[in-house]
Amino acid sequence: MTFEIDSQNYIPLPRVGVASATALTTSLVSAMPAGAPKIVKEAASKMVEAKDALVLSWRTEPTPTESDRRPADVALDRAWAALPARLKAFTALPVADFPETEKAEMLLRQVFPDGLRFLQLPYNQEWAESEKRLQMIEAEGWVDTVKELAGPRFLAGVIKAHGVYGKVLGITTASASEKPKVRMENLRKLRIAMRRYVYAVLALVEDDATANAARAALKPIAARHR
Repeated sequence: MTFEIDSQNYIPLPRVGVASATALTTSLVSAMPAGAPKIVKEAASKMVEAKDALVLSWRTEPTPTESDRRPADVALDRAWAALPARLKAFTALPVADFPETEKAEMLLRQVFPDGLRFLQLPYNQEWAESEKRLQMIEAEGWVDTVKELAGPRFLAGVIKAHGVYGKVLGITTASASEKPKVRMENLRKLRIAMRRYVYAVLALVEDDATANAARAALKPIAARHR
């Protein structure tokens, strides 16, 4: 049957930390078709509830000091600022002579729809927005295009600064002052809710149209497996 879908692209779930799990949940809800059946919407609602509980327990934990966070924040700001600046240079060139210009304009529209405003958000929100943009670049298959236009070192610089930022904020690495048991239990519950959502989506596959809809709905997960 042509509509068969490879469940291994979505099960098992990718290994993610707290912020990545919340970002992935948000992406899945955004990708859910507007006319999704009740069973899928209910599974999505349970997933959001689990995500909210995880975020609440995360926010009540002690946070790093300003002296720890500020240097990492500045480094990430500079790395992200440099990348679109490289892309923007192409927009001064005529498309007729330089096909790269159209690619650069597309990346600027898609990855930076509001420019660099996300760099002004509070620390944790900024990290989540940074994570979302890196996930988008990977999920849409734009990694090579970004490297070609901006230069591989500029994307590598963002990835490195983003990783350091996550560790300093205690998002991707546990710190001594955290309460890991509560947080990890909530993360486990979110993964269970996410898995049930995946099953609910896959259970609807019965033809080419529903298979394509399922692939679109679960694309954020498939991208994390790459």
